Amino acid sequence: VKEALNKGAVIYLLDLFCNSNNHQIRQSAAELLARMSLDKLVGPKVRLAMETFLPPIFSDAMRDSPETSVSMFESEHEHPELIWDQSAKDRVCAVTARLKKECVYLMVIIIIIIVIIIILITYNA
Repeated sequence: VKEALNKGAVIYLLDLFCNSNNHQIRQSAAELLARMSLDKLVGPKVRLAMETFLPPIFSDAMRDSPETSVSMFESEHEHPELIWDQSAKDRVCAVTARLKKECVYLMVIIIIIIVIIIILITYNA
């Protein structure tokens, strides 16, 4: 879980939860995020990362019922625990999509650098 957190898995899973068109994928992403947040060592960090993008009540809903958390995300709420409307949802969807794209670009750049280093080492050897 620690390595997944360090590699950007939370962003990737949040993007799947927020932006996937497949309900089952969204539910599975919520379930995996809930399981990661229950890890004794890094679970609190996973939860903090999630709560950077979503109100804390979503973390609780993911833990209690991933299916309910997806339904909650899709509907509008206005009560003391949660003020959630289409505008808030659109912002979270856009930010997670952008961050996932940036993570992918960063990984591609790292892979290219590694390949160049390997080529240089091989050429100089």
